[in-house]
Amino acid sequence: CWGAGITYIDAPVSGTGPYAWEGKLTVMVGGDTRAMDYVRPLLDAVSMNAKLMGPVGSGNTAKLINNMVKDINQLGVMEAFVLAAKLGMDPASMYAVMSTGSGGSRQLERIAPKILNRTFEQTSFVDTNIKDQNLIGWLADKAELALPLRDAAASGWIKAAEMGLGRADPSEAIKVLEAEAGVEVSGNMGTS
Repeated sequence: CWGAGITYIDAPVSGTGPYAWEGKLTVMVGGDTRAMDYVRPLLDAVSMNAKLMGPVGSGNTAKLINNMVKDINQLGVMEAFVLAAKLGMDPASMYAVMSTGSGGSRQLERIAPKILNRTFEQTSFVDTNIKDQNLIGWLADKAELALPLRDAAASGWIKAAEMGLGRADPSEAIKVLEAEAGVEVSGNMGTS
């Protein structure tokens, strides 16, 4: 619609409030190159990484794929800490090793302090993870592709909601795993 002076992009972001305030969001853009070039100064003001992913709609698809990995990773981090606690290991020491080892990830950095300090500071919702997993399931069906890790993650988030944690921060879903294992993960990490 450039002839009418109108164009459209979809541009979802990844990153929480602090990333936005620091101009470090990741922006996934769906649209054409001309539209991307036109809005680039606006995107650069809030983003350290704005990428054109393809035609309109591709930004939202990229966001869902990104969230699939995030949601799987969050559950993996929680399972690791529950296993370590069940085996009698110190969760704070486990965090120190994982954060510098091959098990390190942004989700480890984000949720481990909440879990170990038992603060569960609200930055998102279990219900949001369920919504994203449902949409990813739709995308997988459309692509005629089986995604067993996504399926397992979707089940984990649904189980957390069934335990009344739908409006809780995703880090609080560790309580489901803790109840099943008969342990509580905590450790002294100072302030989060």
